[in-house]
Amino acid sequence: MGIKSAHPLDRLHIRDPKFLLLYPPSQFAADEVAKPDGSLSLAYLAGSLRSSGYECRILDCAVGDDGQPLSDTFFRTTPMPSGLRRVGMSIESILAIAEKYDVIGISSIFTPQTTTCLDVVRAIRCDMPDKLILAGGTSARNMRRHFFQSGIDVMALSEAEQTIVQIARALEGKGQITSIRGIAFQSADGEREIVNQAMQILRNLDDLPLPAWDMLPLQQYWAISRPHGGYFEPGRTVRYASLQTSRGCPYQCMYCHISYENDGADAGNICKFRLKSIERVVTELNILKDLGV
Repeated sequence: MGIKSAHPLDRLHIRDPKFLLLYPPSQFAADEVAKPDGSLSLAYLAGSLRSSGYECRILDCAVGDDGQPLSDTFFRTTPMPSGLRRVGMSIESILAIAEKYDVIGISSIFTPQTTTCLDVVRAIRCDMPDKLILAGGTSARNMRRHFFQSGIDVMALSEAEQTIVQIARALEGKGQITSIRGIAFQSADGEREIVNQAMQILRNLDDLPLPAWDMLPLQQYWAISRPHGGYFEPGRTVRYASLQTSRGCPYQCMYCHISYENDGADAGNICKFRLKSIERVVTELNILKDLGV
């Protein structure tokens, strides 16, 4: 007989768990040009879940779904006590969508997302205390204490395409969440943080699931035409998308967190430089072209 875990996470059982993956609303200074996030982080997780047979949805709370009036999302700005402007969907509209899903995953990569990210987590935890809330991203894993205090259950510490599928399977009774490598969570009494052994990173990037670009609100991004990592002339509409050809970095810049995330780090050796094959990159380019990029 297997040993039963006393941790509440391992007592969660959900048949066919449904996942909602969130980019939080954004916040910007009054004189700053607001831009959507639209990173590939959640597109990869959604691709992994979908290829494993799980229902999932991506919601970019800064821009809303395709066809949703941008006046209700990206051009809906709210002054914050800090003097910054909040950009995106109302908390009420986010909660109305979140209640339809079993697991909520939220990405926090950039510092400007942190406050709004924690606001969304607190609102979901308060309104729907039984939801399983996951978080990941560079900002989140380096501010774990704040995220746990706000109400998340599990923090993914590394590349999470395998992790999120393992969580889904554990919810179906095929393993224990607390045994999954590459995550952090709080002890059953909430008094301490538990950090599991780092996961083995994927060496062959061609084995990654295809990102679920089709789940991203591409029409919204194109209508705004303000890419996070670039600049288009105001008034010009460009049908753009992000594509990833490598992971890690061959350099050792002392100011960059990546150079410290090697063997022995909580995130594992994600600084190891890895490349996709030319064939895989061409396949992805063709998918993007078919989507209208």
